[in-house]
Amino acid sequence: MKKHTFLLIAFLAIANLIYAQTEKEVSKVYVLGTTHSNHLVSDFAYTLKDVENVIETIKPNLICIEMTPEALGSDYEGYFPPENSVIIEFAKQHGIKLCPVDWRYNLKEEPETKALSAEAKKRIQATRGKVDQLAIGYLTQNNWENYFDFIQNNKEFQQAIKEQHDTKIELLGEESDGYWISRNNKIVENLKQSIEENQAKTVLVSIGLHHKYILEELLAANANVRVKEMPSYETSENSKVSDAVIKRWQRNLDKLNEMLNDEEVSEVFKNKIKQSHRIKELNDFISSEGVAKIEIRHMFEGEK
Repeated sequence: MKKHTFLLIAFLAIANLIYAQTEKEVSKVYVLGTTHSNHLVSDFAYTLKDVENVIETIKPNLICIEMTPEALGSDYEGYFPPENSVIIEFAKQHGIKLCPVDWRYNLKEEPETKALSAEAKKRIQATRGKVDQLAIGYLTQNNWENYFDFIQNNKEFQQAIKEQHDTKIELLGEESDGYWISRNNKIVENLKQSIEENQAKTVLVSIGLHHKYILEELLAANANVRVKEMPSYETSENSKVSDAVIKRWQRNLDKLNEMLNDEEVSEVFKNKIKQSHRIKELNDFISSEGVAKIEIRHMFEGEK
């Protein structure tokens, strides 16, 4: 009996040692869902300063952003989400390694898409509506508090986002959804490569909120990565961004406007710039200095 007890204790000790060693070897990955222009909505209490504070809380040694590698520092850097500029300058200031990991279908070509029937349009609109209803429903029932925790960690909300993309792809093919499946698989490939090249142990992926569910699913299947839930974050801070960020926004805005007037830039890409609404967004971010000033709560008063 004593011999068996000793063997059990020895086995457990070895198992704990192996687990502890594995924990040291795997990379912890946090996927931070960002909200692009909605970072300027004060009622959501998820500002650009909050993005910086989340980075400080997690203390990553690698940050991966929603931008293609070749776009960083290029004339079309501004085609990608404006919050990237905040993260780029923050990483630069704090000596944190930064890697763009996005992938896009050829920006100079327009993929063929299927015609949208009335029934298909109705189904797609219904899934979009569900996402919005869950978010606004949560906010109105919780006095517009803790929105950050809800959108980052609520499983029902993430599932509703998944249903929205799955429905569109089912009806029209993934090309109609920006090659959604291919794009996210490629993002994970780029992410894994960046982690390996930088031997990063704590990684923050900053990317549009809709990518969060699928990136976490794909990353969870990787033995060398452990997906971590975003830590609770309740205190919102709303203050202007640094001069370096505003300068970067202005540079990106100027470059996009130049591209719209450049005869050598394809009409397809010009249309993509216009449809992305990035020029309006950059103007809004610059004029507000990154401070969230837009109020929407009054639009939903009485909804419980």
